[in-house]
Amino acid sequence: MGKSRVVDQMARTHFVIPVNLREPRSSGYPPPDKLAHEYLVGSHSQEVAFLRSCSFLHELFLRTTNIVKQMDKHNIAHQFRQTMNDGMTHGGHSKSRKTFYKDIDKDSTGTNQRMSNCVPMTFHCVLSSRSCVKSSKSRRNQVPKKNPNRREITLPVPKSSLHLMRSTA
Repeated sequence: MGKSRVVDQMARTHFVIPVNLREPRSSGYPPPDKLAHEYLVGSHSQEVAFLRSCSFLHELFLRTTNIVKQMDKHNIAHQFRQTMNDGMTHGGHSKSRKTFYKDIDKDSTGTNQRMSNCVPMTFHCVLSSRSCVKSSKSRRNQVPKKNPNRREITLPVPKSSLHLMRSTA
């Protein structure tokens, strides 16, 4: 069974937001989400790619939340899968899915401008304890390097909040 097929099967019982970032000119099933691909791949620097990714995910979750709020509370995973897959063919997605990603693309541009007031900040986290500390020479050692649950995550932090972050360092 292929990767896309496994994800589709899982979406029958688990909530999945499908986005296919395959090259738009390629063939295969399911077809690529062209606008999502162009928006996410169209970066010329790491900083722009970071901001675009954050903006895209922000708008993706907002739009998905609005759709889910309108659904019957029973079997939301299946309903959302149907919404995203209805009308899909080898040649492309339905108008509703294209509109879904077109609206995200359009709204991400505004979010991207708002997020340009953010800076990437790295945190060191221990997944099992749900705790994170801001990366700094003094704090980095608070999360043992040998801990198998140690992860590093970079998040956008508004520049206006940097003074708060510095005061906790």
